[in-house]
Amino acid sequence: MLLLVTSSLFAQLPEMLIEPLVKTKLFEKYDGSIWKQRKFIESKISNENIGDFIVNLRYNIYTDAMEFSNNSKELYTLKENIDTTIKLEDDEYHYCEFKTERGQNRSGYYILVELNDSYRVYKKYRVEITKVSKASYSGIVVASSNSLGSIHLKTTYYIEENGAVMGLPTEKKEILAILDNESEVLKKLMKKEKLRMKKEEDVLRVVSQYNTMRKSNDSSKSLLVNRKF
Repeated sequence: MLLLVTSSLFAQLPEMLIEPLVKTKLFEKYDGSIWKQRKFIESKISNENIGDFIVNLRYNIYTDAMEFSNNSKELYTLKENIDTTIKLEDDEYHYCEFKTERGQNRSGYYILVELNDSYRVYKKYRVEITKVSKASYSGIVVASSNSLGSIHLKTTYYIEENGAVMGLPTEKKEILAILDNESEVLKKLMKKEKLRMKKEEDVLRVVSQYNTMRKSNDSSKSLLVNRKF
């Protein structure tokens, strides 16, 4: 069910920020949702050049797009714009045109979780599709349910420095390999404090500690020096 944006609010949103959206039925028979929240929620759009607007939005994780509806139930999406910041529930979305240090494109909506003088930490949502496994019995293929599979929300954290980003793995061995110059110190910290890279506060703790050690050894050294993602 869609929450409708009033015509007066919709009229305030310039056409230069929107474009029509075509509905997809690709995952209708899957358990779960490709949206961060199924309902449209009152949100704030801030554009540096145009101003602020209040509209009802939802974030499509699969297409990495902000969706909304006007009072005729037509679906629209916000155009990708690096000057636009979106406050949706507790998340602050920024459309960023990042690249890795190897020049690979990493553009999309990122959620700012920490702002530091020398770096920023973002998180980004993605969907993981698990298809229903099928088993053969007496030559007949049977499925475990009417669902074709399940949709799962996954979160990846990123360090951004001077416009370049590096994804942070969730496995302890992998994160220590990336931060290998300080891995022994960080390994002891993670063990002592029982830090897990799947928890946002733990990710921020590890990155902050690594940045502190980096500065004490060589202030000119990049956080992304041992990039692998």
